[in-house]
Amino acid sequence: MVGKPELERGNKIILPDSALGELSRMQVSYPMTFMITNPELGIKTYVGSLEFTAHENTCNIPLWMMDLLCCGEGSEVIVRNVNLRKGTYIKF
Repeated sequence: MVGKPELERGNKIILPDSALGELSRMQVSYPMTFMITNPELGIKTYVGSLEFTAHENTCNIPLWMMDLLCCGEGSEVIVRNVNLRKGTYIKF
């Protein structure tokens, strides 16, 4: 939980500071949205970033998301910046 219990209550991840630097150079659109993928199974989900304070070459994700992606601590995931279209309809 990296000392951040609020991480478990949402769909946000924590990325390293170097990711923010690279994203700034790329002039990405805001809000930043990422697709996180388990490369072994092809399972993916979409997330935002809570902050950019993770250790280099790591990504801190909620436990529920690790279960969703069928990955464990130390597993490799791919994180890509994506632009999603705004929704036009929702039905509950």
